[in-house]
Order: sequence, then structure tokens, then C-alpha cells
Amino acid sequence: MVIENFHRVLDLLFKNYNSMKKLIALLITIFIATAMIAQDGRFMVIFHKYEKADNCSSVETSSKMISILAKETDNALLADQLKGIKSIITLTVPISFGEFHKECSDYISYMNLKKLASNHSGTLSDEYYFYDGYDDNNSIFLMISNNGVKYTVVYIYGRFDIKHISKLSQIAK
Repeated sequence: MVIENFHRVLDLLFKNYNSMKKLIALLITIFIATAMIAQDGRFMVIFHKYEKADNCSSVETSSKMISILAKETDNALLADQLKGIKSIITLTVPISFGEFHKECSDYISYMNLKKLASNHSGTLSDEYYFYDGYDDNNSIFLMISNNGVKYTVVYIYGRFDIKHISKLSQIAK
């Protein structure tokens, strides 16, 4: 009888042990997936911090809006350029928010964005960064402009060729 009970206890422990192993594996998987999503959303943390702050302005264009714009335009070139873009975010922040530039610099370093170009003239500057094939071949384009009074940031995420970005700016003119 004691041996039977001992076997039952062992069976329960091993069944629970296997269940615990599965649970731990599941939790680790969830943690890794969350960490990967958090990397993608790192710029969004910066955006949400400043989007409603005093003297800041923001525009977030989702993939649904972009696809509507692509369908509604008579410009076939513009429609083609918009196909793979998932989001466009524009954020304007006063220069007095000094930590904003540091947070953007930290984001650039963390994401290992490559500087495409920069233009500096006195206190004015424009910097352009790009990461090709971030996740599932999505890319990130980031422009930070300083006009001496405010920072303007344009963040574009999706599947696109960097040449599409310059074409978009030419079409927008």
C-alpha cells in the first residue's frame, strides 16, 4: 500500500514536472516574442511619450490609411510607392525638449540604423537613417530635422526600397 501510494506520488510529480517544463517553455517563448515586438515598438515608445506633450505635434498614418490613399490617387507612381509602407509617423518637438534628441540617438544606436546622409549649417541640421530588412524584410527610414526651434522626425516602416522614399518626396512637391 505504501509503495503504491509512493508510485502515485511519483507519477503525479513527474506529470506535474512535465507540465511545469511545458509551462516554462511556453513562458520563455512568450517572453522572447514580447521582446521582439518591443524592439519593433521602441520608436513608438518615444512617439507616445511626446505626441500629446505641450507644443508638440504628431501625425500617425496607419497602413489602412496608406492603402486608402494609394487606391484613391490618380497618380499610379504614388500608388506604387505606397504599396509596402505600413506606417508613417511625423513628430515635431521643441528644441527645449533636450532629452528627445538623446532618445532618438539612443534609438538609432540600439536599432543599428545606418546614416545615409546629413546636412549641417550652423544650428540647422538634417540627418537620414535607414535599416533595410529589419523584420520580414520590412525597412525603417528615419529623418531627424533641426530648424533651430524644433525637431521634426519622420519615421517610415514597411516594405520599400529607399529609392521609393526619395520618389515620394518628389511626388509630394
